Amino acid sequence: MVALRRNEGIRNSAEATNGNVRKNVIGDRPLSSPVHVFFGYVLLAAGRYNEAATECERAAADYEMKNECLGRARTQQGKLSDAISLLSNSPTNNWGYLAYAYGKAGRRAEAEKLMSDAPTLYQNRGGPFQYARAFAGLGEKEQTIERLENMANLGPVLLGRDLTYPEYALVRGDPRVKDLRKKVGLPEQQFALSGSH
Repeated sequence: MVALRRNEGIRNSAEATNGNVRKNVIGDRPLSSPVHVFFGYVLLAAGRYNEAATECERAAADYEMKNECLGRARTQQGKLSDAISLLSNSPTNNWGYLAYAYGKAGRRAEAEKLMSDAPTLYQNRGGPFQYARAFAGLGEKEQTIERLENMANLGPVLLGRDLTYPEYALVRGDPRVKDLRKKVGLPEQQFALSGSH
């Protein structure tokens, strides 16, 4: 819960400063790749996709999370061809982001094939969060919410973190998601996302 509140606090700071989060938090010190990606994810949650992409690009080329981070930012920027290329080559195997990008690009058949093949291809990445992302990309609100509800047993930290992701904007205001937040002990308040997209 502390990690979630810290993430939401950083997100609020990102919105309130309306400036460079990275500079406000750490100044001009050089950062490691994991920190660049962390800032990229925080900026994604704050709806600041251009800054997120810049931060993700700063990670070392061989850092395993770089393609996922940058692919997610490119998806939110609407640069879907770039996003799909990056996410297709991500060693993290979080295939839900790739299926989401396929869906946003109107490539439904590829998203559905990935969802169908995932249990075999990604045996350790079959959780409901992967499917929730995929269904969100396809614009399938009911299926997305159903998968998110299946995540309730993961507790407030993991579910709360995921609900900050831009991939779930489709369902964010739905009363069932508000009920789900309450069920796992998350605060009711939803923060308005603003910033440079």
